Amino acid sequence: MPIDKSWMQLGRSTQEYFDGVEKFLDYAYQRVNDSIDGKIRCPCISCVNVDRQDRTVVQTHLLYKGIKRDYTTWDRHGENEGIDSGDSDSDTDSDRGGNEATPFEQCDDMQGLIEEGCQQDPNEDAVKFYKLLEEVETPLYKGCKKYSNLSFVVNLMHIKTVAWEAKVGGPVQYRWMYPIERYLHKLNTYVRNKARPEGSIAEGYLADECITFCSRYLRQAETKFNRLERNDDGGEPLPDTSRLSIFSFPGKTVGTGVLTPMSDKDHDAATRYVLINCDECLPFIEEHKDFIRMQHGVDHVEEEHRLHFANWFRSKINIIFLGYLLMIS
Repeated sequence: MPIDKSWMQLGRSTQEYFDGVEKFLDYAYQRVNDSIDGKIRCPCISCVNVDRQDRTVVQTHLLYKGIKRDYTTWDRHGENEGIDSGDSDSDTDSDRGGNEATPFEQCDDMQGLIEEGCQQDPNEDAVKFYKLLEEVETPLYKGCKKYSNLSFVVNLMHIKTVAWEAKVGGPVQYRWMYPIERYLHKLNTYVRNKARPEGSIAEGYLADECITFCSRYLRQAETKFNRLERNDDGGEPLPDTSRLSIFSFPGKTVGTGVLTPMSDKDHDAATRYVLINCDECLPFIEEHKDFIRMQHGVDHVEEEHRLHFANWFRSKINIIFLGYLLMIS
């Protein structure tokens, strides 16, 4: 009759696992022939069939630490005896005469004394812990793959904590650390002498404030307050008022022009950039956002505006143009 080993894959807190440990010990002590002083090889995840322990210690190890789940053929405990590697281990022990102890076996007596002082059955805290382990693997409801009983409770506690934190602390922008951390990084860049960081920060801050103060009165010198924009080529706005504001500044190419085909995604991004940065489109931008709020509410306004503004603007201009043609006809 085949041996039932399915309990090896179950959780250590289940009754099937407890019963399986007892059946394993009964099976091993009935079949093992190379036991030394009533000790057998312990198949727990720590001893890995190297250390020999008595029945009580083996039982404790299997209950607290667990059995090696890949030890599916109990060749070290009498299964298929005389066929596989169990014979070679038996021969090795017989060559020693059963008297000489290995370095691992020399610690058996001390380990036995230690384990004797330990509680054999799980205490109340351990039982609670094993119960939580079961809840980790138990789905919230039948067929649920996203949440287990424990993860759902943890998420509820997190939501409750966040709500309490917002109620006590107020809006997050008044208490978060990101602006302070960014400013501390700026102060850290002032440090030149690491032996005197405070003095370096004070000196760098003072120098920066002096430069900022003086630059507001130096009209002829280039400062960060009167410096041209990075995309400005230095020309004056064109007198042609028929052009859009975004195209009213002259520009020049950098290097030789290269004709590159534009994908639909790049074309949509370029169209969106021109429309959003054109002053003449500002009324239409606000109108489109109001239209989104009326249709979909206040959520995801910016995302919907970014995705659909170009098509909405094209349709709006077509309607205005048709109305103008009807008016002049």
